[in-house]
Amino acid sequence: MTTNLRTLLALCVVMLTHGLLRAQVKEPPRAEKLAIEIRYQIRADRDERVRQYRNLEKFLISLGFEDAHKDDPDRDLDILDPNHERFVGTIPSTRVMDVLQDPRVLTILFAPAGQLFPESADDPVAVRLGLRQGLLPTQQQLFHQQTLEHLNLIGFKHALGYDTRRYSLIKGTIPYKKLDLLVKDLRTEPGGWFLPDTPVDQLARPFADNNPVRWVEVMAVTDPPAPYQPPPLPPNQEKMT
Repeated sequence: MTTNLRTLLALCVVMLTHGLLRAQVKEPPRAEKLAIEIRYQIRADRDERVRQYRNLEKFLISLGFEDAHKDDPDRDLDILDPNHERFVGTIPSTRVMDVLQDPRVLTILFAPAGQLFPESADDPVAVRLGLRQGLLPTQQQLFHQQTLEHLNLIGFKHALGYDTRRYSLIKGTIPYKKLDLLVKDLRTEPGGWFLPDTPVDQLARPFADNNPVRWVEVMAVTDPPAPYQPPPLPPNQEKMT
């Protein structure tokens, strides 16, 4: 390989890397306090459910979670209701990911406390989705692609120019009215009153093995960054080959 060719290849690599770095968007730090919705699951008889529910409550309180409905008169009925599966409140941003350490927690959705959402249900909100991990690299990449394809069915728009963190992260926008679907088991969406459009056992693996989304972060900015525009050329250079 000649010296000129090596130089040319090195220059191409530098230009490509510069373009990728320019395309990636640096996210602002999270707010100190986050509004959070926690979806959990307790499958047990009455006495065992009460025990596990209280343990989950204690765990969340230890993380600084403040239950928005703790003073509701019917709050104690949630302990006995096998269909109850949500906690809503606030939590310090430094502890938000620790919520996922409890095996009863399935998915969390969080946003800056006090954030205003669109007035129209059809308007988009920007989100980041954390996927399940632990697969082999090729399988994790396939899992990432399968999740994206399924998200498209509920109106998700994929972003460009961000770090997927080894295919464990997805970024994009979704209509505000569809935001709650991300907290549910994505494999059952879209669906009708009782059944998903595609039965879970007919979905491709590894997507079919587990609910792919572990956490959903609502970002403060919904407008995508403007695409990079090179500076205009001087008139005397416009016709250069």
